[in-house]
Amino acid sequence: MISNRKRQIMKEATKIVSNHGLNSLTMSLLAKNVGITEGAIYRHFSCKNELIMEILNDIFLETTNQIIEVTSQNLSSTDKLDLILRNQLSSFTKHPSQANILFSDEYFLANHDIKILIYSIITTVQLYLQEIFEEGKIKGEFRNSLEARHTSLMFLGMIRMLVLNWKLSDYQWDLSAYGRNYYNSFLSMIQIKKI
Repeated sequence: MISNRKRQIMKEATKIVSNHGLNSLTMSLLAKNVGITEGAIYRHFSCKNELIMEILNDIFLETTNQIIEVTSQNLSSTDKLDLILRNQLSSFTKHPSQANILFSDEYFLANHDIKILIYSIITTVQLYLQEIFEEGKIKGEFRNSLEARHTSLMFLGMIRMLVLNWKLSDYQWDLSAYGRNYYNSFLSMIQIKKI
């Protein structure tokens, strides 16, 4: 269980990263913005990397819980994918700073521990999606030739590019509405055509 103070520090750190980039996040700036001493920050996090990893773990836990909840429902594979996409885009719309921290490649690639964590997050989510694509093939929703592993990565790539374009537009358009259009195009490539 994360304490209120720790949650406040994580929220403020995410906001700083979202507005100014990961390299701008310092413990002194964070302490100033939260209104506590730097020493108080260090009582919760030993260093910046630990703080970032905690934030990423928090996002990962929320995402996987959403996916597990969706996969446990008695829905078609296409409806499961649709719901996962809607949940994720809705979460990014409510908390754009989460998307910014999750997709901060320049920092993650330079940090081994965080790179490993991001890789395990992507791999885990990809495995859940892969199961949905395999299930869709068995149910006759998706083409038999579909490679579930590759398609799951394409699905994640679609989300990433949608969020990147949305961010580059300064959040000018409705992420969920665009997501719906992209999802329909994605489905048209993998579904079995009904006659």
